[in-house]
Amino acid sequence: MQELTPLTSAKLGRPMDASIITPDYYALHYEEFIPMYISRGRPSADTLSTYTSSINQFLRWCRSSNAHPLYLRDYQLRMYQQILTDNGYKDDSIAVKIIAVRLFYEVAFKLQLIPENPCKHISTSSSFSQDEMIKYYTNEQIQALCDFFKDEEDDFVRLRGTLAVYLMAVEGLRCVEVHRANREDINFELGIMQIHGKGHGRQIYPCAETLNVINDYINACPNMSQIGREGNFTPLFLSNAKFTRYKRISRDGLRYILNKALRACGIKIEGESCHILRHSCGTNLYAAKKDLRLVQDVLGHRDPKTTARYAHLSNRLTNRDTASIAPK
Repeated sequence: MQELTPLTSAKLGRPMDASIITPDYYALHYEEFIPMYISRGRPSADTLSTYTSSINQFLRWCRSSNAHPLYLRDYQLRMYQQILTDNGYKDDSIAVKIIAVRLFYEVAFKLQLIPENPCKHISTSSSFSQDEMIKYYTNEQIQALCDFFKDEEDDFVRLRGTLAVYLMAVEGLRCVEVHRANREDINFELGIMQIHGKGHGRQIYPCAETLNVINDYINACPNMSQIGREGNFTPLFLSNAKFTRYKRISRDGLRYILNKALRACGIKIEGESCHILRHSCGTNLYAAKKDLRLVQDVLGHRDPKTTARYAHLSNRLTNRDTASIAPK
C-alpha cells in the first residue's frame, strides 16, 4: 500500500496531456475529470453531487485505512462493500455507492493510471424482487392526500401541496423535477410543460385538471416583486419558511410537505420516500389504460424494461392466476 501524498498546491490547472497526470493528482482532483464521463458530459448538479458524495466517502475510508485508492485490488473493494453492509446501508444505497466508485476507477483507467478497473466485477444487484421494488398508492389514497390539503386556510399553501401531488402522482414527475420547475416552463396555450430532470430534460402534456391546479396555484402566489427570481427564471414551487420565504423550495422542503400529508392520512410507508407517488402514476395509469408505451412516455423511461415492471405488477394483482387451481 502506498500513502496518499498531498499535493502542495490545490489550484493546479488540469494537465492537457493525460500521460502526465499522476495518481496523486487524480486522487485529489478527480472532480475535474469525472463530469466528462457522466450524462454525456453534461451532468446535472444533483447527479454530480450523488457521484461525488459516494466517491468522497470511499476516499475517506481509504485515508482512514492508510491506503492509496489507485493501488487497491478487487478483494479490498469487496471488503469496503461489506463494511457498507455492516454499517446498515440498504442494498440499493450500496449499489449507488459502488457504481460511483466504479466510475472513479473507470476514469482512472481511461487516463492510463491503472492497468484495469478493480471494481468492474463487484456486483451491484439489488436483493429486491420485481414486485417488491414497486410500492404505490391507490387512486383512492391519492384522492385522500389531495383532500388533506383542502383543510389548509392559506390558498397558497393549500394549492402548493395539491399541485405537488398532481405533478408526481398524476403526471409522474420525480421530486427533483418538481423542485426544478419554473413558471417559464409552462405553456398554457399549448398545454405543454418543460421538465428539467435526468439527461437533457423532456416535455410533458399535463391533463386539463393538472393545468387548472397550476393556474390556480400561480394566482394564489405572492406578487412577482416578492418572489426570489433566479436569473431569467421564476421558481414555480416557493418556500414559506422564515429565512427562505418565496424563494425556490428545497427538495427536503417538498419531501417534508408530502410526508407530513402522507402521515396525516395514515398511508405513509416508513422507510420509503415520496417517490412512491411517481410509482403510483405508473401503476394506476397502466391499470386504467393497459398501454405500456403510454406509461413509458408519461414517465420518460428510456428502457421499456423499466416500465414493464408496472405491467407485471398490475397483471399479478388483477389476474390472480392461482385461482384456477385453488380447491373449491
